[in-house]
Order: sequence, then C-alpha cells, then structure tokens
Amino acid sequence: MASIKPISTSSLLKKATRQSSQLWVPLFLQSFIPLILLAVMDFLSDQMVEQLTSILKSHPHEELVITPVITLIQMTLYLFTSSVWLIVITRTLRSLHHIEPPSALEVSSDRLPQKQLEMPSFLIELNQLLIEQVRVFAAIIWRLPLLLVPAAIEFVRLCFVPMIVLIDGDYQKRRVDPLIESRKLSRGHWTILSLLFCLFEFSESFAGELILHEAPNPMLNHPLASSISILVTMGLKLFASLFFISLFCQMSDKPSLNINKKDLEHAVF
Repeated sequence: MASIKPISTSSLLKKATRQSSQLWVPLFLQSFIPLILLAVMDFLSDQMVEQLTSILKSHPHEELVITPVITLIQMTLYLFTSSVWLIVITRTLRSLHHIEPPSALEVSSDRLPQKQLEMPSFLIELNQLLIEQVRVFAAIIWRLPLLLVPAAIEFVRLCFVPMIVLIDGDYQKRRVDPLIESRKLSRGHWTILSLLFCLFEFSESFAGELILHEAPNPMLNHPLASSISILVTMGLKLFASLFFISLFCQMSDKPSLNINKKDLEHAVF
C-alpha cells in the first residue's frame, strides 16, 4: 500500500511544474503519433456531440429519447480515449525512466481469468483501467441527486485512480483499492486539486475557442485552424497529465520522475 508523504503544497507544485516542463518535449516527440490520433478523436467526438445537440434543438419533441443517447456516446468516447491516452503516457514514461512496475502479465493472475491474461499487456492495462474508470463514474453519478457539489468533490478525490492502476504495483497484487487509495492521497489537497482541474480545463477550452471562434464544421471549413487547435489542446492536455502524474509520484511512495540529461537526449534524438 502506498504511504502518503507529508509535503507542502508549494513544494508539490514547484516540483510538478519543473518535472512536467522537463518531460513535455521528449514525451511529445516519442509518443506523437498515438497522442495526435487520440487528440483528433477527441476533437471529432466533440464536433459530433455538437452536431447531435444542434439536431436535438430542431426536434425538441425527441429530447427525452436523444439526450440519454448523446450522453452515453459522450461518456463512452471519453472513457476510451482518456484511458488509452494515460496508458500511452505511462508506458512512455517507463521507457524514459527505466521505471517498470511489476508486469501485468506476471502479477495479474489472481485478478484476471487466464483467457484475458493471454492478451497483450496493453489490452490488459486498458481492461483494468476501464473497469476502475467505470467504478469512478458510478461513484460520482450516484451522488448527483444529492446536488452537484458532492459529485464534484468526489470527482476530485478520485483523480488519482488511473495513476494507481497504471503505476502502483500494489494494485496489480490486489493490495489496494484504487478508489480508497485515491481518496487517501487527495485528503487535505482538495482545494488545490480543484483549482488545478479548473485551470487546465479552462486553458484547453479557451485555447480551442480562441483559435476556432466557434466556427461551424471547423474540420471541413477551417482545416488549418482545426489542426492548430488540436495541436495546442493536445500539448496542454499532455502537460496537465504529466503534472498530475508528478503529483501522484510525490504524494505516494512511487518512484520519482527525475531523469538525467543523458536519458532526455536519448529520448529526443
């Protein structure tokens, strides 16, 4: 089980900023193709949801039928793309830092049936992460009837679940429940984590809107602006992901994200 390190908020933020800035370029270059594909998928899914929403406005009598379908599609796409995004990043970080947690193929025999163990390790990680992400969604959604505030609080408290699944070897050995562990790690840091979520989300949304200016069908009508918007939001999202991974590694007893200059040069060139 990961122990919680007592560390000041300013130290957390300074080190996370330094590490994210240091790792952003090599990670961007080494994982560009899968990350850009995922960024394009995110962009297209957002455009699809906007198109479906506009259709819904012109057919208000079908709102009760179409709205749940749109919500389900949006949640499914988000779960898939966000999970694959984090798997790509953590796998690249392992190669950059030589930090390799116990292999999922070696330690998951008690967690997964033999048929699933025969899958590639990437699919095993994706399977486990999707399961835990669904649990996170369930923990958040059932609080919605109690008002938005309890759901928002739980959303922030569970922000470290993906990192626990992908980085914490104790999860693979069934020693920790990622939801419980994430709540422990985020205890006492809810305010700063909430502000960070708002900051990164606002930055991504603002950058995209600033470039596209809410243009209709931007991919067809404004391909250059759409490409720039995708690259900018991808870069911001990558920095945010590295920032939260750094926070997790500092707050728990996981390996540090520090790497030497030789590792960086090898990753870049």
